[in-house]
Amino acid sequence: MGRRICYPTLQNRFLRLLPVFLVLSFCPTLETSGQNPPSAEDHLKRGTAQFGRGQIEQAITEFTRALAVDPDLPEALLARARAWKVKGNFEASISDLERLSELKPGISIRDDDASAVYVTRGNIRANTLDIDGAISDFNKSLQYDPHSVDAHIRRGEAFLVAGDLALAINDFNESLALKPAKIQYSLALAGRGYAYLLSEDLNKARSDFLASVTANSEGKFFLTLHLKLLAAKMKEFRRLRYSDSQLVATVGD
Repeated sequence: MGRRICYPTLQNRFLRLLPVFLVLSFCPTLETSGQNPPSAEDHLKRGTAQFGRGQIEQAITEFTRALAVDPDLPEALLARARAWKVKGNFEASISDLERLSELKPGISIRDDDASAVYVTRGNIRANTLDIDGAISDFNKSLQYDPHSVDAHIRRGEAFLVAGDLALAINDFNESLALKPAKIQYSLALAGRGYAYLLSEDLNKARSDFLASVTANSEGKFFLTLHLKLLAAKMKEFRRLRYSDSQLVATVGD
């Protein structure tokens, strides 16, 4: 007589094993989704693509997510600094660049955008007669791009305002050696000519002023105005410095 199969028993076994089959079937999916969140590099790659498409806000979001995963990722800091610069948020851009400098002291990354950010803030500081701060920003600009004509010219003008004529002339020489565009060339010559004038080297001053006007004859009015503004800055800077020294002397007495 053959063995009878008890169907209720088989059914009970199947029902007991069903949860195990279900768990096993879902485990690979759960494991994959749990173990592979986007990496910092993934966010950086997405942000870089969005930046290239002009989606600046979205790019900043992705760079920020990358830094949330890896706060010390230098490429993400530099990328976000560039994006902030495009948005016109120079303070945020500089904050990222300074964080980058802390991570990598003596960093030698060549980056035109980073250089331009420091030139912009340096100009703002120079216009408010924070000459030391301006020179510091121009120095940082040149760390990112040693061949920045703008940084050399603006630092030369800052040295000129501060009365450091030899350093000013050196920066104007550096900018001229880089074969700048016409307007920059004219500004560098005018700045150097002014430094020579203050050094009482009248022949060199005259030569530079003439060459400056010849190089940009249509900008003669602009050059004259620019030099007048420089002269006004110098006068005010010296007045403030003299007032400060008088105040220190009075307090000391």
